[in-house]
Amino acid sequence: MSSMGRSDDEFDDDAMDSIGERVEQFEDAGRRGLEIIQDSFADLYDGLADESSRVLETVEQNIEEHPWLSLLAGFGLGCLIGSALMRRL
Repeated sequence: MSSMGRSDDEFDDDAMDSIGERVEQFEDAGRRGLEIIQDSFADLYDGLADESSRVLETVEQNIEEHPWLSLLAGFGLGCLIGSALMRRL
């Protein structure tokens, strides 16, 4: 027995209880952190989805308003990509 009247087993039990409480606190903090990260990624995904929808609508509108210019731009882009690929082969 120690000088305080407690046995070593009691100290061991108290230490194990304290460690267990700390582990639970870390688990809770980890869960909260994971929830925050998941919410942040969900918000980011929603924002990107909204922005990409707006960009797609704008591109579609420009194509409808200027079909010939869009056709020429697509043809020119195809020629550039084709020539770049031909150089690699």
